[in-house]
Amino acid sequence: SPHAGDPLVVRLWPPVRLQQRCDARSGDAQGLGSARRLALALLGAWVLIATVMLWPSPVIQLRSCLVRERVVWAPHVVLAAHAYGTVAAYLRIDAHGRLAAVAPATRAEAEVHAREQALPFEPHDGSTISPGVVDARVQLASPGRDWEGYAHGTRAGGVTTVVDGPFGSDPPATGKHELQLHMRAAATSALSSHVGFLAGLTPSLARDALGLFALAGSGALGFYAVLSPMHDAAGARPLAVDDLRVAAETISRTGLPLLVRAELASFEQFELVRGQALYEFEADRMGRTLPESKPRRLPRRTGLPLLVRAELASFEQFELVRGQALYKFEADRMDPLTHLRTRPAEWQTAALQELARIAKATSALRLHLTDIARLDDDALPLLADARAASNGRLTADTAPHYLAFDALSLRWGDTHLKAEPAIGDESSRARLWELLGKGEIDMVASGHAPCSDELRADGDFVQAWAGVSGLQFIMQATWTEARLRGHSVGELARWLSAAPAALLGLTGRKGELREGADADFVVH
Repeated sequence: SPHAGDPLVVRLWPPVRLQQRCDARSGDAQGLGSARRLALALLGAWVLIATVMLWPSPVIQLRSCLVRERVVWAPHVVLAAHAYGTVAAYLRIDAHGRLAAVAPATRAEAEVHAREQALPFEPHDGSTISPGVVDARVQLASPGRDWEGYAHGTRAGGVTTVVDGPFGSDPPATGKHELQLHMRAAATSALSSHVGFLAGLTPSLARDALGLFALAGSGALGFYAVLSPMHDAAGARPLAVDDLRVAAETISRTGLPLLVRAELASFEQFELVRGQALYEFEADRMGRTLPESKPRRLPRRTGLPLLVRAELASFEQFELVRGQALYKFEADRMDPLTHLRTRPAEWQTAALQELARIAKATSALRLHLTDIARLDDDALPLLADARAASNGRLTADTAPHYLAFDALSLRWGDTHLKAEPAIGDESSRARLWELLGKGEIDMVASGHAPCSDELRADGDFVQAWAGVSGLQFIMQATWTEARLRGHSVGELARWLSAAPAALLGLTGRKGELREGADADFVVH
């Protein structure tokens, strides 16, 4: 492999070159007529296959093994060297899929450069070239699930690198062996983008220092933990704060980032809040009364008393009223606001309080807060103080569905937008955009989490899977809303490319258009 020395890369040889080598080996074996030579050739082929299949590092594979050298030009190219402004520039792509040269130039100058290098010239008049999106948090549900998989999940337009989360698959990537199963599944898939991996934390693993170091040495780009309950099918167990504190100390010595979903609630708290909401529904269902009426007076002829239940309703009235009560009960479960009530904003504030303490106590830890959705007035100073105290080691992200939707805009019974934490109101969305513009939130990650149709629970927000399938819309949704608020395409490149690459330790390779970096870019 041309990149065998790189611990983060495993690339397959171009098919043509591989075929030539195989043919040459076969020819040598036939010419020598030696069984020993043939056995050595077969052994070498087996070692090559085993290395590609089992190499313990994130799998990165191109859409095509045959890289086409060329010079690409556009009038608007987002360059970090120009403070993420846009300039007319060309990109020269070499045979290994890297950027051999990046320079500002007019169209004519770029065409001359292409002729001098004897390379095809590919102009994109009227378009913008940005770094490819690096999505730091996706769940592609592989292996063990048929919900999506690597081949399909890596086809999202504009996304050139995805980092697969540990949960949602079977088994989850919470151990060295399980992580290698994920890598093997990716290595044997027809990938359309580069793929990295996160290792998941469990209560037992959090206190297992050797296990954490083994995962770090197996090629994980970071660790991911949750502090509040998830759907049973996700395979995630929430950590107690004490367990997270112990794990943070160990992870800080690995140099890898620790990603934590910023929502703190125990199983007891979750069941209590959800139980209160369901109790209200049941009480409403059981307490519905029918119209009142007065009993008729009948003549006394027998002298016996007449006992009449003091309730008057026809069969049609009974069915109508009962149907209305049941409809209201079911409507409450299918109302997006129901889910909002079962995931209070105070849980995010509680998480920020604890995570801020951990960040201050663990000086070398690179802590990343995921899924910032609803921050109340108490949470804002906590986030600001924690960032100031961490000296740049504390970062945060939000997701496109929190930036593009509010709870009142969600459709009744559409559980495709049920997320954890829950999508907030319009004021929460405005606050997220303000924090993103100020740099208090560093990046945007899709949090992509598909599931089967059965887990959508026919629109029941109480029982449905919590996860938005948004990888394919991360760039479009974020840019649509960002442009309406006056943000630039350079800011978009920082949120979707440069900041995630820096978090995952891929700066210089991913996230920026610079000489020597991978030629990962999107034309739009």
